[in-house]
Amino acid sequence: MRIVHVNQSDLDGGAARAAYRIHRSLVGAGVDSRMRVIHKIGDDAGVRGGDPAGIGPISRRLRSRLPGLAMRGFTTANRTLHSAAWPGTGLGREL
Repeated sequence: MRIVHVNQSDLDGGAARAAYRIHRSLVGAGVDSRMRVIHKIGDDAGVRGGDPAGIGPISRRLRSRLPGLAMRGFTTANRTLHSAAWPGTGLGREL
């Protein structure tokens, strides 16, 4: 079985660290596990970082602003940080 974990980062943030720990545990158990991230921080050879294929500098700049626009006007009584999770990263199309 081959497993690919897709995440924004390998070590920056709680979800990233959790995904990385799962990845390392699977590797330790003999499973072919890899990670594909945009922001690679660690030096694990099983983690590939970088922008998705086909993403240029203009797209990169727009992508950083779109989630803020999507969240504009969003209100909730829940004080937890929220993410629009939009637009997609494009990493899934590489797999």
